[in-house]
Amino acid sequence: MILQNIYTALGDTSRPVTTREEVSRLDAPVLLVTGERSPKHYKFYYDEMRKCRDLPETVAIPNAGHAIHADNPDRFLSIVLDFLAVH
Repeated sequence: MILQNIYTALGDTSRPVTTREEVSRLDAPVLLVTGERSPKHYKFYYDEMRKCRDLPETVAIPNAGHAIHADNPDRFLSIVLDFLAVH
């Protein structure tokens, strides 16, 4: 998994950049999820997204790092499925 993501650390320019305007125009429910032990810089990204559009608070998965789906799969699936059931 690390090798698959290494290009993002090197400045993968093939990925599109999402602008503030694009975030503000999102017309779909958004679930922001992070791990309790995820790198703290993700909070910055979520906070910036909230400046563009009214979004719910980020859900932190207990006892999980960046690999939230693997670190606490039951809680992760529960949160995602609950979100999908409502939206």
